[in-house]
Amino acid sequence: MAQAPTLSANDQLKQVKTAVKSVSSGFNQIVKQSQVTLNWEREVVFALEVMKKNSALLKATPASIKSSVLNIASCGLSLNPALQYVTIVPRWNKSLKANEASIMFMYRGLVKLVTDGEKVLAVEVENVYENDTFDYTRGTEQVLTHVPTVFGDRGDFRGTYVMAYVVGMERPIITFVGADDIFKARDKSDSYKDNNGKVRNSSPWVQWFDEMAKKVALKRACKTLPRGDSGADIRLAEAIQKDHDDDRIEPDAERDLESTAIALINEVQGKEINAECRRLGVKAKVLYEAFDIKKLGDLPAAEYGSVIERFKAREEAMIKAGTVSEEDAKYIGEAG
Repeated sequence: MAQAPTLSANDQLKQVKTAVKSVSSGFNQIVKQSQVTLNWEREVVFALEVMKKNSALLKATPASIKSSVLNIASCGLSLNPALQYVTIVPRWNKSLKANEASIMFMYRGLVKLVTDGEKVLAVEVENVYENDTFDYTRGTEQVLTHVPTVFGDRGDFRGTYVMAYVVGMERPIITFVGADDIFKARDKSDSYKDNNGKVRNSSPWVQWFDEMAKKVALKRACKTLPRGDSGADIRLAEAIQKDHDDDRIEPDAERDLESTAIALINEVQGKEINAECRRLGVKAKVLYEAFDIKKLGDLPAAEYGSVIERFKAREEAMIKAGTVSEEDAKYIGEAG
């Protein structure tokens, strides 16, 4: 059988855009039926931003791309990287021998689904370390005391607990998951080690251990928490099942996982930063060095506020020096 021709990066991006935009009517129909508050125009921008930054996603099958975008509508969680509810990652399909796009739920996304339901008012999830002060007493009046070591070495990881405040109950339901169980969940994931048993530096378990540990504990707690019949409760059950089924990221797709998992600035933020650089005479090289990046598109979304603060500080200094008027200063980002 003749091999399909290899597409250029531009052609891959065009194919991805075509696949994403082809499901607009299906997306809006699911959103309407599920009664969730997702905006197609915003979500399609977020989806394309995620995929443009990941070469494995650009090579994903069109069918899987369409499915992943429709799954965003089904779960009711936004792809907005600032919220960190859910993202899209590549997974290797051994049967097809091809990359497929698939959604990956984040810890904060599961928390939102839990608390959007009918039965759980609020959830607290915390990790416990060796040098923290921790004590738990069961009885007619359970008492849990946890004083984290805020500064300094927290020591070895001991486990995670979940406190769920349920409608109609005076005290929270507490679930404990020890370190051994957390490590077992980590070791089952192909994202953690490669076929030779070597730890992958780009694995979420290496990059964000605390968040992954909390996610495992929350999924465990959800097994015993009461659930209602609301749309959010149903979406939570579906999300946990899908997250369990997809909790294996094959090595072929893993090579680009790091760039997917890290939330980067979006196109609008990039344009605003470029406009401010031109207006205030800031050389892009200065920003690259300050934030240890090679291009503006590599700037983490979490650092966007820091960049804006730098612009404000420079603007104030220029106004004092008389090199820019206060009237001109009102038009921040006008060029964007």
